[in-house]
Amino acid sequence: MLFYDDTEHPVVCITIVGDRTPEDNTAYMDRIDALLDAGDPFALVVDDRSTGDHPARRWPRRLLRWAIGRRAQFKRACVGMAVIVDEVSLRTERAPGVVQPLIPVPVSVFSATDMAHAWVRSRLAAVTGRVVAEQYAR
Repeated sequence: MLFYDDTEHPVVCITIVGDRTPEDNTAYMDRIDALLDAGDPFALVVDDRSTGDHPARRWPRRLLRWAIGRRAQFKRACVGMAVIVDEVSLRTERAPGVVQPLIPVPVSVFSATDMAHAWVRSRLAAVTGRVVAEQYAR
């Protein structure tokens, strides 16, 4: 299941909980399509800590084709993607490495939420010329 939080737009947070369904993948593509179509700079924070080394982490072919087809738009609008994984995944190199070749934006993997958010905000500040402040306390 995927949960979205765009209350801190242009930082968009996606939390993965358990298995992703085909409906989750469709909802993901629809949400990101809307951001890409708007053309404004944005950054993604993907919290993938709940899935561990689970087969649901793999990208289905449909999602791969979609990502490849949107490469140019990603390159123009998305300033970076921070992926948050659990400490064990980070240490054992099970972090999601497949994302980088598919999405032509900087991708960094973190085990701490605050570091992931700081990194995407610095990417946004570099592109927009202004600091993106957190709007809500976590």
